[in-house]
Amino acid sequence: MEFESRINKVFVHPLLGDLLDNGEIDFTVLQLLEEILRFNRLGLDGIKTNSHFGINEFTKSPLIKAFFDCNLLWKSKYYDYVKIDQYFYGPVMKKWIDRRKQEMTVQERIKYQFFKTKNGRLFGWWAGHDRKDVL
Repeated sequence: MEFESRINKVFVHPLLGDLLDNGEIDFTVLQLLEEILRFNRLGLDGIKTNSHFGINEFTKSPLIKAFFDCNLLWKSKYYDYVKIDQYFYGPVMKKWIDRRKQEMTVQERIKYQFFKTKNGRLFGWWAGHDRKDVL
């Protein structure tokens, strides 16, 4: 319940007004949650943000700032990594993603696949992980 409350705050966050206007907010949030869950499932320490891209692009992204503001992501003060705010959000996040995907129509699924192909992965080599299952 708390996770859904926080995720609903993301959808109406003022920094994401442009995504709301062009209708890509659903797909963008869903893709970000899938990427975060992928890192969480692999048991990695977090998304490393010590690269040039991580410092200058990732942490300054309006979507990531919205997730920080809604306490869905947490950035270490002394080390350069980002994690899910609370450990138990992982399984709850998985259920939320699965439910959203089941509610999609065939047309929405095709659009989502196209969206992911067009935009690529959010977290790649710059996140500091070179394992094949991460990239």
